[in-house]
Amino acid sequence: MKKTARQVLRSWGRTVESLKPGETLEVTAHGKPLVNITKPVSNPRTLPDFQKLARRAGLGDSKLGDRLLKRLLEDEAVS
Repeated sequence: MKKTARQVLRSWGRTVESLKPGETLEVTAHGKPLVNITKPVSNPRTLPDFQKLARRAGLGDSKLGDRLLKRLLEDEAVS
């Protein structure tokens, strides 16, 4: 998709909403490329059900899944 800076400024919300994931918008000023904006592709990540896995393994502690998830999220925040 290609639009001028004026078109983008006047209709920013509609322009962004119309972009599909992975699609690039080229903004031009005076006929020259000014900036390329690419809508990111979202890859949702699903986490395992730790509590269910703990029960299946016979660990009995219903809070184990919560503790494992908390630890995993803390480790991810550091990196």
